Amino acid sequence: MPSPEIHGIKRLVFITILVSMSILVFCCIELVLRIFNVGSPPSLYHVVRVRGDEYIDINNNYMQRFYRSKSRAGPNPIDYFFKKDDPHEYRIFVIGESSSLGYPFPVTAAFPFQLEQMLKQTDYAEKRIRVYNFSMTAISAYIGLDMSRDLVGLHPDLAILYFGHNEFTGIGGSQFLRNPLNKLKVAMNRLFLFQTMELLIINLLQNDTPRNLFTELSTGSRIPYKGNLYDKTLTRFSQTYSRIIQTFTAAHIPVITCGVVGNEKDMPPFQSEMRIDSAQRIHLLQSIETTPHRTFSAIKNLARNDAGAFFDAARVLLRSDNLDLARQCFKEARDLDPFRVRASSDINEGIKDISRKHQCPYIDFQKEIEEIAETGVVGNRFLVEHVHPTIETHTFMARKLTELICNDILSIPFHDEYGEIEPMVSLVDLVNSCEVLLELFTDFPYKDHDYFNAHALNTIFDTNSPLFKKLYQENNIALLFERADSIAHPTINKKALRKIIDLFLKHRNLAKVHCAYGAHLMTQNQLHRAYLEYIIASKQAPGYPVPLNNMAVLAWNAGLTEESLSIFDFMNLRFPDFTQGCENYYLAAKRSGMNRAAAQLEEHLKRSGVDPTRIRHMSIVDY
Repeated sequence: MPSPEIHGIKRLVFITILVSMSILVFCCIELVLRIFNVGSPPSLYHVVRVRGDEYIDINNNYMQRFYRSKSRAGPNPIDYFFKKDDPHEYRIFVIGESSSLGYPFPVTAAFPFQLEQMLKQTDYAEKRIRVYNFSMTAISAYIGLDMSRDLVGLHPDLAILYFGHNEFTGIGGSQFLRNPLNKLKVAMNRLFLFQTMELLIINLLQNDTPRNLFTELSTGSRIPYKGNLYDKTLTRFSQTYSRIIQTFTAAHIPVITCGVVGNEKDMPPFQSEMRIDSAQRIHLLQSIETTPHRTFSAIKNLARNDAGAFFDAARVLLRSDNLDLARQCFKEARDLDPFRVRASSDINEGIKDISRKHQCPYIDFQKEIEEIAETGVVGNRFLVEHVHPTIETHTFMARKLTELICNDILSIPFHDEYGEIEPMVSLVDLVNSCEVLLELFTDFPYKDHDYFNAHALNTIFDTNSPLFKKLYQENNIALLFERADSIAHPTINKKALRKIIDLFLKHRNLAKVHCAYGAHLMTQNQLHRAYLEYIIASKQAPGYPVPLNNMAVLAWNAGLTEESLSIFDFMNLRFPDFTQGCENYYLAAKRSGMNRAAAQLEEHLKRSGVDPTRIRHMSIVDY
């Protein structure tokens, strides 16, 4: 009979073989998944090689490493650009959250895009200025630090940071990092096998209808003012924000920091950590009305820590024209709200202190906008809800950044006319933004608090219309858009609105609606407006060749040969297998005497089964 020692050795050998085989099987599966690209690498971008040059292609699945759901969360689409430091290009990288992304408007409305348009008007002639917007929805500075480590290797000349609103409840915020499983998941998501398993589980367990990402992240959020988690969040944010700055400055890249903007005047607190009773509230408001020049400490003694009471007191003070005291009460209401989907004032104070420590130029956008607000408090006129700027506010922010960059970074004079640009936004984008906002306002947490911003929706609708009010109260967004031409704002072209809504119902894709509406405008001989639709579509969906093709054809027909050929060449670089684009480029190259390019395109078309001799006219891709 074998001795116990032999049994022990056999058992150890068996376990060793079993573990080794398991590891080997795991490695083989992981290798196969990577060979067939069934997963996503952890970096923010891929390097692609085209025509012997290396280009940067943004990894659309980057955010799945941190947060995977059926709600849309990912990088802002950016088209190919050179990996190497281009000596003819001055690169500005904007890294931030959905406010700097432009939500709910297109990226062409956001302040980074408008900043590029303004800087192109300056006297800076050394290089062409390009602004790359790497902002993403719902991310915190924790994600921003990871991004900065990737981006510093792309040699930007300047970095602009816009973080602060998502530090409590966003992806990588304190609520997120509080769960140790999330930290483990971030580490494990580097493995393709883990990504595949996680995606299968999500598809099995989640409802087919994706929730609003804001609703998904903020549900259950409650962080008391000056509590333990609140203080830890501020400490972590300061450390992380400092490390982002250090990542860039260590590579001798200057950084501009931005204080974030929050709606105080028209956005009531979502929650309150404590509530005074109705009798105490009545006493508070009556005491303010009878003695409007009470001190803030006296109001604080009566309101205690009731965020809603401070907000009501602020409104009474505003009606009494006691603006300074009203501003203090609005700020206190915002800070006391434990439902932390807006940055507290401590976040902006922290950014200011960090900027001073690292000697970075700093713009306090909350203060800048307060100075142009009639009451000195930021409200619905400047933000579409709690944190996202209106198009006009984006223009204002871009102008302030242009002024700072001209004076402090480029050392060139700033002129007022630089800020006088027309934002690149069409009626298609306004319809889309209104749909996004209506869905937001009729969901948690806005619906529970009866929050509604008529100013943001008046870009399309007559919000005073009885029919609009009725359908909105019924949450009947579909019928509201179906009847949009009868409840449109007086300034809106109802025929155009009807056409755009019909296109949305047909395509349900913003870039395709832009292209389809552009084709419609061409039939109306509105070529300039059609070109605008194609430009916006190309910025919103750089992985889609149709807008570039149509822009190039329009430019060619307008006699802009050099511009047309430049667009065709980039389209061919980006989408060499887009046959219709190749056909158009072949004709343009042939007619402009580019014989070598025409010969290469001819060979490519023949290999694709197309007879170049039968190509007679350039064509727009229609829907």
